[in-house]
This record gives sequence, C-alpha cells and structure tokens, in this order.
Amino acid sequence: MKTPNTIVVSLLILTAVFAASCSKKDTEATKEATKPSLVLNQDKVNSNDGVFTLTRNGQTVKIQWETDFSNFKYIEILRNTTGLPRFRTVVAHLDPKKQSHEDLVPSPEAFWYWLNIVPAKGKEIHIGPSRVDADAGNTGTYVNIEDAYLFGVARNATNGSISWNVPREKLDHIAIKRNTSATNSSRKKEVIMTREWEGRIDDALPDPNADYWYSMEIYLEGGTQINRGPIKAEYAGN
Repeated sequence: MKTPNTIVVSLLILTAVFAASCSKKDTEATKEATKPSLVLNQDKVNSNDGVFTLTRNGQTVKIQWETDFSNFKYIEILRNTTGLPRFRTVVAHLDPKKQSHEDLVPSPEAFWYWLNIVPAKGKEIHIGPSRVDADAGNTGTYVNIEDAYLFGVARNATNGSISWNVPREKLDHIAIKRNTSATNSSRKKEVIMTREWEGRIDDALPDPNADYWYSMEIYLEGGTQINRGPIKAEYAGN
C-alpha cells in the first residue's frame, strides 16, 4: 500500500515530466512557425512573430534571425526613420545562408528595419518593420559613409554622362541604373555593372526628349549596400 508521501512524490514527478514535455513542444512549435516553408506562404510577416531581432551598440545595429533562408535567392535589409513602407533604403544585399548583419547607421536617432526575402521564383516576402531605439547617450561615432562614394551625372541631347570614384577597400562590385523618374522603382534599367572603383561612361538615351535619373548601388564584401542617387541628368550649365 502506497503511503501519502509516496503519492505526493509520484505526483511531483508526473508534473515535472508533463511540464518538460510541454516546454519541448512549445520550443518545437516556435521553430516550426519560422520555417521557410511557412514564411514563404505569407507576403508580409508581422515583426512580432520574432523572425528577426535588433540590438544596438552606438552606431552599430545588429540584425539577427534564426530562420534558415538558404533555399532562397538572396536577402535584403531595409531601413528608414519613419516605420512607413515608403522611402526605405536597402542597406544590405546578403547571401541567403547568412543569419545576421551589422549595419552602421548615420545618426543617433531611432531606426526601423525590414527583411526582404527573395525566392528564385514567386513573390518577395516582407518581414517587419521592427524598431531599434535611439542612441540616447550619443555614444556612437556617426559619419555618413555615402560621402566617400563620389557619383556624378550630366547629359547632352542624346547621351547621359556618368562618372564615379569610390574607395577600393572591401568593394565587391558597382551597379549603375537609369530611370525615368526620381523614385527608386523596379523599373530601373541597369546601365553597367563593374568592379572598377573609378570610371566614366556615356549612356545612349532611349528618348532624347525624356528626363532621366541615375542611381549607383555599391556592394561591399560582407553584404553592405551603399546607395547614391537618384540624381537627375541635367544639361551642362543648368
């Protein structure tokens, strides 16, 4: 016959086993919720789903995610200061196997971030936004790194003239694109892709009567993306 103490001990053991089982199931459920196959079925994923986290140390913001996106084409990181989907800047273009990136922000204010997961086929997946707090103590060293990446454009009646001069350090490649508006839209036409850190080219304009804007995207080793423009091609003397 079991004593009362034996019954109490047995109940405690069963409770501990049940709690451990529930904890394991919760962990597995969390991992399951962030599997790429499930994320892929959503065009927009709420940042509260915990797909990525943000930590800040002065001018450095670290973006991390546990989800395995290695079967996708690439990952983009976007940011702005408003949290609204307009006027976002792409600050990283990453290999899909990566699961973190460090972004150097230009000022101590708060920033909002998105992940843009691009599959080989189908719709892109937008995750976010998520906010990182301001550097209230202004502990970081803030510089606008874009200023070191020189980019100039001009035009005549038939051609655009493009020049660039960028630091060699960590440069992977440069893409220069043309558009018929000042917005950074997907309609941009790539004019040149190069690994040359300095150069000048002429671009034959499709319609001499139209206005054109040029953008330069600089891709660094490690995935950081730096953007110059869009800059309107003006006639000399204007």
